[in-house]
Amino acid sequence: PWAPAGRPKEAWTRTAAHMLQRASLSFIDVREKRSQVALPQPSANPDDDEDEETRQRLLVDFFEAVKEGEEEDMEELIEAGAEVDSRDGSGRTALMKAAHADHGSLVEKLLELGASPTLRDIGGSDALLWACLSGCSEAVEALVDAGAELDGADHTGVTPLIRAAGCGHSSVVWWLYDRGADGSRCDERGSDAVAAALAAGHGDIAASLVDAGAPCGLRSACALGKLAKVEALLDEQGGGRSVNEAEPVSGVTPLMMSAAEGHDDVLALLLGRGADPNAVDREGAPALLWASEFGRVSTALKIVAGGGRLEGADDDGVTPLMRACLRGHVDLATWLLAQGAALEARITHVHARVCMRVCACA
Repeated sequence: PWAPAGRPKEAWTRTAAHMLQRASLSFIDVREKRSQVALPQPSANPDDDEDEETRQRLLVDFFEAVKEGEEEDMEELIEAGAEVDSRDGSGRTALMKAAHADHGSLVEKLLELGASPTLRDIGGSDALLWACLSGCSEAVEALVDAGAELDGADHTGVTPLIRAAGCGHSSVVWWLYDRGADGSRCDERGSDAVAAALAAGHGDIAASLVDAGAPCGLRSACALGKLAKVEALLDEQGGGRSVNEAEPVSGVTPLMMSAAEGHDDVLALLLGRGADPNAVDREGAPALLWASEFGRVSTALKIVAGGGRLEGADDDGVTPLMRACLRGHVDLATWLLAQGAALEARITHVHARVCMRVCACA
């Protein structure tokens, strides 16, 4: 389920939140293999076609020099006629390419030569957003000082702070935040900088932002185990619907987040405020399955005591007992069996079968 803040990426085994993160980072350029410049259109005048072909070749060489960080070659090509703010087929300028390639000194040079920091590509990203993707602190500082919009968003609502947080570039995150970047801004999926950091597994950045006063939603506060923040948000939102409000894409609820992370105090608060222990995400998994993913016995105990079903299976028919066995959580599997979890369910995974036999004999 949710990628726990303190766990390495290789430990993630359910992918709903990680898939969401990848979707929210869809600004990553998937058009790299396309032609760097738009193809010239035929002209009635052969001389015009030849001039256009020459210009296109010049631009290809210009963009290649920028990509490789060849400052001297870049300047020579500009002197030869390449326009500093020329665009490729995706609307990207040399300044954006330099920022994306982590060429901080080249970004500064292009700004000196008159490159505009406010132009945007067809996805709505400016050079600052590309610099936040690469984590180039030197470029970020130079671009903001040159007039790039601190909270300027792309067409999906991603701001520089959201992008840097989602990519785990802590130095860039804190530089932007200290300069006044708005932590309350959300992208089109409703994710702010804290949520973006959490979804990408950067729990340290998310927790630090919240501790510094950055706003966060209820699900993020639950994932981080911020009990006082959770209580304040529930009081502010009046409880009720908000305690069970699911993330639109993944279907994840606040209770599932606290269950995955093992924040039992937060989980108890949510259950006391009316959280549904049998609500399911988009894969059909209830909170108990999320707790079973990570072997959280005390969390499972509270969910069952709060009305969670022992046999609540996901869309693939996997029950909490199966999940515990599949992940090798013998203590949790033993506890589930003691509570009456059924052994009769069909299991095909060898590891799970062996583990269930061990549990049955324990």
